[in-house]
Amino acid sequence: MKNSKLLASLELWRSGQCKIQKFEETLHSWQSQAGSALVTLLFFSVIAAIITSSATIIILINAQGANTLEQGMNALSIAESGAENAYLRLIRDTTYTGESVALDGGTAVIQVTGTNPKVIRSQGTIGLYTHIVEVEVQITNNEYTISSWKEVY
Repeated sequence: MKNSKLLASLELWRSGQCKIQKFEETLHSWQSQAGSALVTLLFFSVIAAIITSSATIIILINAQGANTLEQGMNALSIAESGAENAYLRLIRDTTYTGESVALDGGTAVIQVTGTNPKVIRSQGTIGLYTHIVEVEVQITNNEYTISSWKEVY
């Protein structure tokens, strides 16, 4: 009887020991999986950061390009406005030779040269951007006719 109690106690102890060992194995497995999950999460976080950074850089480059285009178009508009102004001034005063006019945050520098045809050269500048428009005006019997209007590069 003593032996059987001892065997039963030993059997209970072994079954408990097995349960503890299985618990430790399961815990170790979970810890290993948690480490894998952390590595996977870190990987996807790095990929998401790279994609977000790339998108931000592309947006900034496009915005800078759009700003450059807008400034260039504004410089061209200023040059054309200066040429139109010079044409009107030339009709009113045949001795008009040009001026510098401030327009829309930029400047149009106007020069009128020649006799017939008269050449109006208007340089529009805003910031670092410059465009030049050249207009030829034919004068016949006090009638002013634009024979050429072009952007000069």
